[in-house]
Amino acid sequence: MRLAERGGLPPALQDGLDALLRRSIAAHDAGDEHASPFDYAPTPRARLADTVSDIEPAIVALIAAQQPDGGWPLFWDWAFVDAAAWAEAERDWRGQVTRDAIETLLAWGRLERG
Repeated sequence: MRLAERGGLPPALQDGLDALLRRSIAAHDAGDEHASPFDYAPTPRARLADTVSDIEPAIVALIAAQQPDGGWPLFWDWAFVDAAAWAEAERDWRGQVTRDAIETLLAWGRLERG
């Protein structure tokens, strides 16, 4: 996705990449928590945003996932490997995931800049 969004590829490569991504998106399981429509349509202007038939359920789910502390949770956990290292990594990653969620909601017009 990042390569496709970057642009500047030779047309044959860009067309092939777009086709591959469209097939992949069409085959994606909407219930898979490891990927969301926002991975390929982070904004309404994204290259493949037209592949999203109905973004509203994804927006509603994203809003509902916000935690009481204002952040968004991670869907992974490796505390069983090293609890102390995970605590630090979780804090860092939650910040990134929260930023991504806020930027997504801004891009799709569900938050106002303040």
